[in-house]
Amino acid sequence: MNLFQYNSDKLDRRGFISKESILSSVTQEEIFELVFKFKPEEFEYVVSPLRGDDVAGCWFSLHENGILYFVDFGNSRTHSDCFNIVQDYYKLANFYLTLEFIYNSLIRGKEELRPVIPKKVVTKVSKGKVKLLIEARPFRIEDGHYWSQYGITKSNLIEDKVFPLHRLYALNTKTGNHAIECRDLAYSYTDFSDGRKKVYFPLREGKGRFITNCNKDDVGGITSLSEYSNDLIITKSYKDYRVLKNNGKNVVWFQNEGMMPNDEIMNRLVKLYRNIIVWFDNDQPGIVASEKIKQHINSIVPGRAKNLWLPERGLLLGVKDPSDCIAKDPTYFQQFLKDFTK
Repeated sequence: MNLFQYNSDKLDRRGFISKESILSSVTQEEIFELVFKFKPEEFEYVVSPLRGDDVAGCWFSLHENGILYFVDFGNSRTHSDCFNIVQDYYKLANFYLTLEFIYNSLIRGKEELRPVIPKKVVTKVSKGKVKLLIEARPFRIEDGHYWSQYGITKSNLIEDKVFPLHRLYALNTKTGNHAIECRDLAYSYTDFSDGRKKVYFPLREGKGRFITNCNKDDVGGITSLSEYSNDLIITKSYKDYRVLKNNGKNVVWFQNEGMMPNDEIMNRLVKLYRNIIVWFDNDQPGIVASEKIKQHINSIVPGRAKNLWLPERGLLLGVKDPSDCIAKDPTYFQQFLKDFTK
């Protein structure tokens, strides 16, 4: 006998139950918890409860229609809402039995279902606050081709919560709401507070290369810093961060060269690490920006920071940062690290 088989004969039917009436009393996260035994967080990798797979390769994603989906590209139903996942996991015969099961599990005995008029679920966005929602896709061969030139692997991207994109929704912008089909390569960096994201289009140039609602205090990699190192490198992009991390460095990345986090974050970094290197681009804006941050750090603790950049002649070869350098000449990059980041 299947332990998860649900016997509908034991149900006390209490009239018509709808998705809307269920969601008037409980949240999507609470319904998901019936299966996962924890409340989901968007873009946290988890193991599928529907397959005999112990690899955490699935995630939760909130779409622009307000529905939270469990995304599993290894399953025939790639996007399951909270009702789908309960029906599939407990092998319920139809959708109405699924609603009854959820009602009996979460609501019955606590409050009566209130009749509601079905209405379209919409995502609420605070006035003046831009929100980015994404629809991720599976990794493909072209993703490997792009990232492998920097020595960055699929496992690195998964660890860092970097998702390849199928579609992007930008809500509450100055020009309204926009749905953007990602026909060229696009990736979302999602490991920031309050659902903020930075979307990267590597094959584009100029302003269209990045779309973000991050702020200066969204420091990449700060949640995975080593507590056992005396050294820290501050860089200005995810690619440079991961290249340096793959080469054994303790590193964080700022949103760009012109942004400096608030004093609380800077003081934390300065007090944690004795030797701090600010490594930005080897062009004039990068050198000036790295000098500014170095001076700020040294105003907190004198002598704690120095700045670093690749030889300026590298610009003639299109090399301005760590990721450019490792892609162009890995041997030189390794030697530069050895000589200048001790």
